[in-house]
Amino acid sequence: MGESLMSAFDELQQTGMAGEQTFEMLLGVTRQTVKARNYPAPDGKAFWDQDDLAELAHEMVLACSDGQSFVDTVLAASTDDDSLRAVVAHRVGVAFAERARDTDTGHLVGRIRKLLRANTTDFNEVRPSFWSPAGAGVTTEADTSREDLLRAAFAVPGVKLTRWNAEAERRSPFASKADLERLVLAILRAAGAPVHERELIKVLADYFGLRPNSVDIDDVTDFSFQDDGQSPAQEVENSQYADMIWEQLTADERTVLPWLDDSVTDMADGLGIGRTRAHNIRASARVVVARALGIDAEGNAQHVTVGDAFVIVQMLQERAADAASADGEA
Repeated sequence: MGESLMSAFDELQQTGMAGEQTFEMLLGVTRQTVKARNYPAPDGKAFWDQDDLAELAHEMVLACSDGQSFVDTVLAASTDDDSLRAVVAHRVGVAFAERARDTDTGHLVGRIRKLLRANTTDFNEVRPSFWSPAGAGVTTEADTSREDLLRAAFAVPGVKLTRWNAEAERRSPFASKADLERLVLAILRAAGAPVHERELIKVLADYFGLRPNSVDIDDVTDFSFQDDGQSPAQEVENSQYADMIWEQLTADERTVLPWLDDSVTDMADGLGIGRTRAHNIRASARVVVARALGIDAEGNAQHVTVGDAFVIVQMLQERAADAASADGEA
């Protein structure tokens, strides 16, 4: 009888390296995950070809920083081949979400999630991810149709949409922070009951005419801004990294952290300072954060993984928002 082939789990555990069995497993799990979750093919293609699958699998490995870190990461969460495949499937979803963050839809998801959590005066998270107008006191889930919610959004007067600029280096913010808040509030009031933020974002995507070809809103909200499979130890390490960066920031630099993705005008209006000063403070804060994370000119984080860099920045932004709320209550 011929010698039985080593499994992917055994290969990783015994050699500490990703070999032939591991690469076959990676491609197979990537193919199954893409099919099971119905991920749309990249670049408007009709289907995922072998090169597309290999590229996504490669991105998943790189998201763990390097090959050895990938091995350490998946082995730490696996006990056999079945659990290894489950871990890899989750990491594939995270890698796909990394792509999603760089789309208009991903930008909208991040903007609305931050807006909801920063404005406790108007919005209330009655239970995880379900939102109502502050003080509504309603606990049942909304059954209002998306069409009715969309009509409520279109009924909001005076919303100024940002013009698309093909030469702009940064993605446009859709609309001002104040207008986005008015749209969200109108949708929540029309629902008459708590609305899941995924449904809220879908209504807003329709409002702004977003029809992404390579990503679905469910893909973004399922992975991009929720648990990305970090271990408790990694969460502690990221928190310590955020502490270190926080101490390097001045008081003014801390105040602009929640506004890193907003226009200078929105930031200046929100902080009650001049545009030039707001621009200079944010530029200084970005330098501090980029230097601490080792972000190079191409946007690659050298000291941490891309996923960890995103989490660390979110931690800093949440801390700044909490500090601002505490100052407002004082």
